[in-house]
Amino acid sequence: HITALTSDKTGNLWIATDGGLQVFNPRMNQFSNYTKENGKIRTNNITALCFAKGNKMLIGTSEGLIVMNISTAEMTYLTGNSTSISKFTNNYVTQVFEDSRGLIWVGTREGVNILNPTNDVLDHLTEKQGLCNNNICGIAEDKNHNVWLTTSNGVSRVVIQRNHEEGTYNYGLYNYSHTDGLQSDGFNLGA
Repeated sequence: HITALTSDKTGNLWIATDGGLQVFNPRMNQFSNYTKENGKIRTNNITALCFAKGNKMLIGTSEGLIVMNISTAEMTYLTGNSTSISKFTNNYVTQVFEDSRGLIWVGTREGVNILNPTNDVLDHLTEKQGLCNNNICGIAEDKNHNVWLTTSNGVSRVVIQRNHEEGTYNYGLYNYSHTDGLQSDGFNLGA
């Protein structure tokens, strides 16, 4: 079944499924398939997609994150930062998103991981840091550059502040629930 859809800058439609990754080229009216069976990808369980800067596709899987250079089809497999010194809170990626700063947000069932590709720093936000729930269902950015996380138990607004001297970020969390006017605390995956 289809878990995510997105398009790239040339208009190709990328389709994430539990049977691999399909790419539809409308100009050629043709599909390309990336599956474990044809050796083009390590896992068939594709869970999330995000077209990113530098003509890259961020591909969430049940085994971590794949960063694909669309121009060369080169894939980098990540289960944390590129040096693997810091690991994701969980390798099952529920959502992936690149914000306006270029930070890569990797949502999981155990919180959100924030990868800064510029300096390879990986930060985590979980219930321990104040997140309303660890199961990330959706990620979006507003016009004020706040990142919103929908979860299985409410919504968290993340206010990001950059420490220019150190090149790091600080995250302020503000949680919302049905008591704040939400229709419900529970969100579906992708919502």
